[in-house]
Amino acid sequence: MNEIFETVKEITAAAVKKADQTCRITKLRLSKAALDKLLKAQYIELGKAVYDMCKSGEEDSREVVAMTVQIDGTRRRISALDRRIAHISELVTCPQCGTVMKIQNAYCPHCGERLA
Repeated sequence: MNEIFETVKEITAAAVKKADQTCRITKLRLSKAALDKLLKAQYIELGKAVYDMCKSGEEDSREVVAMTVQIDGTRRRISALDRRIAHISELVTCPQCGTVMKIQNAYCPHCGERLA
């Protein structure tokens, strides 16, 4: 009887862990989608600023540089979310070829690179 309870307890713990993992990943993906939308808007603004600068003949690029810094920050935030999603999903990316796989792999199935 105790074996049954232990088995049920283990299954329940695994289900709770998976549900928590799915919830965390979903929240991170929603945050990433919002950042992707922001990044797109930032690129549009940058393009408009460059167009206006070229059209006016002015060479003052301070606004363009400031927008570029903002874009770089947004891209870093998106990369950080991607890393967190991969970590929670127990995925790793091959440093040699970029293939995404489960963290348990010792070697990349695509290129054979040894994984850390």
